Amino acid sequence: MESHKPIKFSHAGSGLSLGSGAGSLDVGADAGDSSVGTGQKHARGRLQMASLDGRGDILRQTSTTDNTAATNLQPMTLTEGALSPKKSLDDLVKAGVIADSTAKGRDNFSDTTKSEPRPITSFEKPKIEVGFADTLEQQGKKPDLIVKADGRVEMINNPEILSSGNVVVGLERPDGAVNPTDAQQKSVAELYKYLDARLKEQNPALAGKGIDLENPQGLVPEEAAAAARRAGQRANVPDGSDAGAVQGGNRFTGSRSGGRLSSGEVSDMFPGRDFKARNGKVDAVELIKDTVSSLNGSKGDHEHIGYRRGRGHAVGAYGMTADHFRSWLSGLDIEALEEQERKGLVPPGTAARMKKMKEQLAKGETPDVLKKMEGTEQGKLTEQDRKDILGTFGKEVQELAAKDLINNYSKTIAEQNPGKEVDPGQIALAMHLGRVPTAEDMADAGNRDYMSAAKNKWQLAAAATQSRGEGFDWNGDANGIVAASKDAHGNAMWTRFAASVQGGRLGCAASVSEVLRQAGVDVDPMAGAHALAQQLLRRGADKVSIRDVKPGDVVFGGPGRAGGSDHIGIVERIGPDGQIYVGANSSSSGTWKSNQPLMSAFGRFVRNGQPLYGIRLNDNGQA
Repeated sequence: MESHKPIKFSHAGSGLSLGSGAGSLDVGADAGDSSVGTGQKHARGRLQMASLDGRGDILRQTSTTDNTAATNLQPMTLTEGALSPKKSLDDLVKAGVIADSTAKGRDNFSDTTKSEPRPITSFEKPKIEVGFADTLEQQGKKPDLIVKADGRVEMINNPEILSSGNVVVGLERPDGAVNPTDAQQKSVAELYKYLDARLKEQNPALAGKGIDLENPQGLVPEEAAAAARRAGQRANVPDGSDAGAVQGGNRFTGSRSGGRLSSGEVSDMFPGRDFKARNGKVDAVELIKDTVSSLNGSKGDHEHIGYRRGRGHAVGAYGMTADHFRSWLSGLDIEALEEQERKGLVPPGTAARMKKMKEQLAKGETPDVLKKMEGTEQGKLTEQDRKDILGTFGKEVQELAAKDLINNYSKTIAEQNPGKEVDPGQIALAMHLGRVPTAEDMADAGNRDYMSAAKNKWQLAAAATQSRGEGFDWNGDANGIVAASKDAHGNAMWTRFAASVQGGRLGCAASVSEVLRQAGVDVDPMAGAHALAQQLLRRGADKVSIRDVKPGDVVFGGPGRAGGSDHIGIVERIGPDGQIYVGANSSSSGTWKSNQPLMSAFGRFVRNGQPLYGIRLNDNGQA
């Protein structure tokens, strides 16, 4: 059993870093403020995962409001059998079943009308994609059809006339919601069945091939999605996973305003995990264990035995197969395990059993217990088989093996990607697969869904630890800003204004502009800190006291005038002691520096009695 230093996991994409180091002192602030800007406007950028960091102060309650404004839609939910595949979408519009908003779609996406129209059925294998509208938007995807919160359907673009090869259905998400409404579930089920049947009606050749369904958030109900799988389509969840857990995890992706998880919901999401016992202490390995346990279908039960196609039986809270234990045993330090046994941390006789199995494996032999796990057909384990498996790999051994494997996978991935922190989603996938994921594994759609859900579950587990399982608030777009800030660490983010920022010495505003853009915020890039702050405030952002800032807020310091010696950055986290940590351009290195104590980056403004305040973007992630 090899000893390891604590591992650090990347916040890239997920926006979570649980390290406590304050970082080294840095001059931080740019020496001057060149008020340079452009009139160029940028659309929302790439999706950033939500982040939960520090004490959990990033987690905030957001009011739930009804954003189903009155439209020309009929007040009806699509009912079973109401949509005939012989009727086109235009026919349904004329009948008043679906509202026509294609004019609005042309206004919003005028670039699409410049292409030569191509019917969806002309594509060899079209796809139906369903997700929350805000998530799709953040991914740069344009919904063809919107299912409103009350179940009504609105057509933005007619995919039968003009399409990319996909029919994209977006569900409106009211503030604070994680799950679709009952009305939405009914309507989206009928809409999906109609679209699937309609495409096959228009092009019978598609019937034999099937029509792919992208449903990572599980918004198409299972009974409707099952028809797609029967047609030969793959379920977008890795084998052995709890589909509902993966889809539920992905529903946190893209939510702009956030919401609240009660203590009961935390228990349901992480069954068997005792967050109170951790006393608010966050451990990276424990978070991965929480994540894997919540996704593998075991419900946190160490005596659970499941089955993985092609891999045999999977044991316990982390769904470990014979491959997991074979890998663990090969690197096991028997002397260290004997010490664990003397301390009473594993049952008596554990070290001797593991030593024997390790020796067998070294000779090319397969221990009997592993033969039972990988050689017995599903449903054919005897009661004695179960006793033998659980007697060998009980709770204590599972916990020890999971810890060692997570550290080993992390070490291997870190070695394969020098200079980069380890992505928790990738580690969770390694634990699911029983090996370090290959490039092919990482490209698989189901595995991508799994990693996305794992990143969200990792963040939620961190928050549950901080709240000791008592429930907590979570938020949305602000977390994407934090993620983008942390993801920018060590990079020159000012290159758009390379001619005017003196090699990055004056690059603070240019860098903040770029970080906000990468978080999906629609902002005009500017090289002047004062000008950028004023732009954000002019567009509806709120000025807040530095004492009240939260992660995701922009922080500004300086004399508060154009041409002054100002500085601007982004609040990343609030430490347990209330200390504020920011990301900002470092004038000395010319690169973005994450996790800086506020007083290191902005202290001179405090000492000089100059204004220092936060700027909070609105709930839509817009300035």
